Amino acid sequence: MSDLGKNLVDSLVRDLRPVRPVRLGAVLALLLAMEVVFLVAGTGWAGIRHDIAGRLRDAHFIAVAALLVAVAVGSAWGALKLSVPGRELSGAAFAALLVLPPIAATAAVLLLPLGGRWAGFGSTMADCWRCIALTGGVAVVPWLFLVVAVSRLAPLRTTRVGLLSGLSAFALGGLVTELHCAARDGYHLALGHYLPVLAMALVTGVVIARVLKARALERARQGVDQ
Repeated sequence: MSDLGKNLVDSLVRDLRPVRPVRLGAVLALLLAMEVVFLVAGTGWAGIRHDIAGRLRDAHFIAVAALLVAVAVGSAWGALKLSVPGRELSGAAFAALLVLPPIAATAAVLLLPLGGRWAGFGSTMADCWRCIALTGGVAVVPWLFLVVAVSRLAPLRTTRVGLLSGLSAFALGGLVTELHCAARDGYHLALGHYLPVLAMALVTGVVIARVLKARALERARQGVDQ
């Protein structure tokens, strides 16, 4: 390499700072530990459903709980992976995480013995708001933790990262609601327990995508100025 080439390389790397390796496993473990704490604390504060002993022997209840756990863990891992350039989450895996909550909500309405009686939108939603508030309240701190974690990395697919961050936190909130509320009406489960997980993830996902894009632009401007 000529002296001119060496000088050019030296000028390019002179101001570079070493970057610590990202330990996604450690971040995920810390997040899951926090979610377990909020799962226990949220259920303890709201109160556990009176029929929990019988429901733990019910295959439908166990399947829904397992689904919410899978969405919470899988979405968190996906959001963290997508926040590191070069670590892609397949489109099929992302789509699967996104469609699981509405599938669960639809199944709650269609599958016996959970079919319910439609009493009108107003009456049905009047019984749902407390459960929706519980889902959102439990999810706030884990959601903020995950959002801060991904924002400190370098997410390129900000919309996907935002949606997955919301799905992880609100699936946890949905699990607490499922452990608390003993309602078995399919419409209540769909509109008060499961669909809010997806709805809140979509709304917060759009907001977080905009925030992450703004932070990326700001970092780029700072890099140019330096």
